[in-house]
Amino acid sequence: PVLLASTASPFKFTSAVLSALGESVAGIDDLVQLEKLSFKTQKPIPKNLASLARAEVLHKTVCDKNQMAELVLKFAGNF
Repeated sequence: PVLLASTASPFKFTSAVLSALGESVAGIDDLVQLEKLSFKTQKPIPKNLASLARAEVLHKTVCDKNQMAELVLKFAGNF
């Protein structure tokens, strides 16, 4: 017997879940991945994640993980 408990929605980790289900996610937009997972599982996309498709992009800064600490400090200095 196996007991599996989880507190996170599979829709928060679409690429990992789709990959585990044998689906390719290479080059697929995150919002399209949500739709693909919804179709595959026949479960609705949670409202808070579905609303992202209509949300305005507020932050456009992109960085490598090795630059993250520097950028966080830079942003913190702006407050």
